[in-house]
Amino acid sequence: MTPIDEHLAALPEPQRTTLEHLRDSLRQLLPTAEEKLSYRMPCFAVQGKAVAGFDGYRDHCSYFPHSGTVIAQVGPLPAWADADAGTLRFPIGKRLPKTLLRKLIRVRLDEISAVTSGKRFEFFDDGTVRAAGSMRAGELHGDWRWYRRDGSLLRTGSFRAASRSAPGPPTTAPATPSADPSTDQAAFASITASTSSARAVVTAAASSPAATWSPRTSTT
Repeated sequence: MTPIDEHLAALPEPQRTTLEHLRDSLRQLLPTAEEKLSYRMPCFAVQGKAVAGFDGYRDHCSYFPHSGTVIAQVGPLPAWADADAGTLRFPIGKRLPKTLLRKLIRVRLDEISAVTSGKRFEFFDDGTVRAAGSMRAGELHGDWRWYRRDGSLLRTGSFRAASRSAPGPPTTAPATPSADPSTDQAAFASITASTSSARAVVTAAASSPAATWSPRTSTT
């Protein structure tokens, strides 16, 4: 039994079933994410960063994006949901639509990627790594790797702050074509997007940092 299994087992019905459905949806949307407890609540994490959390209370269930800025970016919420900066509350027995969960996850993944200095990861919609490397003062720096959706290596590139060399062939593994050429085309497009817009992305993130987040627990 995992910590999340134990946590859910301790909840009364129908909260338990409501959150088990939510967990199943998150497993489908984030198939490779780590399931763990954060702030003593269940969450799904990628590369050590919490993406989606949840818990049950006496009169409602809650979804936590582990950020104070995500919910405001996803557009209209269902009429039966209630939210503040860091918590989305919904009635026991209701299911959060997958379309809404996808938006919440995508915004959170982009937020995690907005790194100006240090290690940076970029993600596909399902939380798998699309690219990984380092940033220095808003610029790609050092060795970078780009991946296909199946996790195989697509390209590598070496960068030195403002001066960078074009992404070249992999140095440690062959970049063999995938069965679906469109997969490689989409993945290679991410290289262009990363190298051409990295400065704009991280500059915007630096000027609008994510609000400090902590879970707002409730006993009601």
